[in-house]
Amino acid sequence: MTSYFGDVLQQYMQQNSLRSVDFCTLLRISKSYFSKIKNGTAIPQDFAMITEMADILQLNPEETEHFFTAYKVSRFGPNYQRIESAIQVLSQAAMFPESAITEPEMLPQNGKMIQGKEFVLQAVRFVLQGQQDTERIDLQLQPNDADLVRTVQNCIMKLPEQVVCNWQLFLHQRLKSMVYAENLELLSYSMPLLLTCRMHVRYQYAKLDEFFLHQRFPFLIRNGQKLLLMTKDCMTGMYFDDPETVQFYAGAMQKSFEKSKSFCSMYQDLSVFFRDAALEKFTASACRNADLYVVEKNPCISSGFEIEEMRQHIVDDMPGKVASQYYAMLLKIIQNTASQHMFFTEDGMRELMEIEEYYEFLPGITKPIQKPIRYRILQNVIGMAQKSDYMQYHMIHHSLLSFRTLTLMNIWSDGKVLLVFHLEQENRFMILVMREKSIASALIAYFRYLRESGIALGKEESLRKMQEIFTQFADPKYR
Repeated sequence: MTSYFGDVLQQYMQQNSLRSVDFCTLLRISKSYFSKIKNGTAIPQDFAMITEMADILQLNPEETEHFFTAYKVSRFGPNYQRIESAIQVLSQAAMFPESAITEPEMLPQNGKMIQGKEFVLQAVRFVLQGQQDTERIDLQLQPNDADLVRTVQNCIMKLPEQVVCNWQLFLHQRLKSMVYAENLELLSYSMPLLLTCRMHVRYQYAKLDEFFLHQRFPFLIRNGQKLLLMTKDCMTGMYFDDPETVQFYAGAMQKSFEKSKSFCSMYQDLSVFFRDAALEKFTASACRNADLYVVEKNPCISSGFEIEEMRQHIVDDMPGKVASQYYAMLLKIIQNTASQHMFFTEDGMRELMEIEEYYEFLPGITKPIQKPIRYRILQNVIGMAQKSDYMQYHMIHHSLLSFRTLTLMNIWSDGKVLLVFHLEQENRFMILVMREKSIASALIAYFRYLRESGIALGKEESLRKMQEIFTQFADPKYR
């Protein structure tokens, strides 16, 4: 029985009229080994061989992507595909464009069944618009339908600021030593709603397959005296405006929400984030034995700074010098982790060398770091990494941070994930701090897959490329 990769390999061989003997000669492998690759009893461990196969097959870019995906799925199983899919959605997360919210043509009646997705979404708009004196909106839904997410997002953004939005979701039941790509995927599809900056989000664990199987209407939206229950596919809904029915669900939802765990902390005000971080939560001692994954378009300049030197580059006009305190604490964490992994791109390295104004985080927090300082720090970072296994650099072709919205991702293996989004429409940043271990473990598993598959270059090759780019672009007098 062939593997997925074996099927795809044979498909492209037939398409290009290539024989097995041709492959064996060009790849310098035995006929028996190549036969095992084709029938799925052997999967090459060397990613360079897969790249060589793609070259021999003369695949176009789309076919090459299909070929590599087939290899990765066959080697790492469907879990890899789910993780990569979730990562792609996460990296592209952005605010949906606003669309006009119109009054639905039909007004549902109490206890009336609503059939058809279009009419269910009309009912969602009707319920969420609600009365202007509404104090609280309750939502219980999984963001796995793009139309539903877009509709809810647009409605939430139209609500008055004083309205409290409580959103409860369910994560896949966490079992010891399990990596749940589904929870990472759930986070990815949640981003448009999270980035409205209006949600108080809490979660509970559940066996979701069983939960959805036994709940005919698992989704709930309540606003004032209006209540809408929905099926998972959003094809059927039940609308109620009877006060007793609505209040029963409101009370049950409130009790369940209070018992749930906080899904994330959201910050628009950076001074509040720095204050909270300095107070509690990113202590060096808590992360002393944990790996720190810093995923950036460019290598993290902070790694090459000493604390006092970093402070010289901080604007620090915030009350209580909280930015300075936070950076000092962050550098201590980096210096005390068991190992530090960074993923970056060649384009990011070139930008680091060439761009005139470079900020470690963003204007208003850090001063621009001038080229001579960047040159010196990068050389220090390369030197430190060459001497110690503590710093592990990995260069990849397409970083998460090559996309415009996701600016920074830090992951601690104890379950903390920090995401920084640039909301271009309003020229501001949004910071989310996740504390859900299965999401962190799925992300860490993804980066492990990148290293093991050869997509992320090894440390030595990455350092060599860093040095090449430095030599190519740095001013000669600083080399």
